Amino acid sequence: EIEKLGKHIFGIGVWAPSTSQVAVDYARNNLQVHTAVTIATNGQWSLAVAKSFQEQFQDKEGHILHSFIVNPDETDFRSLITRINQLKPDMLYAPLSDHQVPFWKQLHSSGYQGIRMTSDVLNEELLAEIGPLANGIYQTQVADPKHKKTQLMRDAYKRYFHKECTQTFLTALGYDGVHLAYQALQAAPLQNEEEITDALYKIHEYPGASGMTTISPEGSARKSASMFLVEDGKLVNNS
Repeated sequence: EIEKLGKHIFGIGVWAPSTSQVAVDYARNNLQVHTAVTIATNGQWSLAVAKSFQEQFQDKEGHILHSFIVNPDETDFRSLITRINQLKPDMLYAPLSDHQVPFWKQLHSSGYQGIRMTSDVLNEELLAEIGPLANGIYQTQVADPKHKKTQLMRDAYKRYFHKECTQTFLTALGYDGVHLAYQALQAAPLQNEEEITDALYKIHEYPGASGMTTISPEGSARKSASMFLVEDGKLVNNS
């Protein structure tokens, strides 16, 4: 959607088709998933990611048993989870944008035995709330907490705010956004709108805390995600 907003709007977040491709390829090739159920929050990002996954999964000859949509204020998922268990999918793909903690806890309480996967949303803060029940969840994202640039950002965050960074992915995007804007300003001696815009479009393979950033001709970054697995309450690169 960012690409439809005009030449002066830029985005460096995760590109939904790339995220879904990584999720589908990993599910089909590494986990031998044949059937899946998706659940999305009724909001632009969540619906877009779930839809992209559904389309690419079916293109890879996978079978989507059902696609559920929940309201952003929903906190009781038990009836929906009962329906998921009745379908017996190999995997549940749940890029929920709201109330992830009660969802994953209720899913565990239901006795669900399939593979669990999500996209971008699980951070250190949420993992601490979910606790050991989060172990075994797969997640695609671009910022690797153990990458050197990401760790430097986390160290800087701790020095400035006097506390640990508990939302590495979103913080990394904001951190890189500031640095990219500064880089464009430095390359625009006249400091006018067109110069700054042109300088942003020329950014190529900037090594940031959220991964490598190249601004596309449409103003997005189209970053490729990696697959992570929650182990001992932490996201571990499993690509």
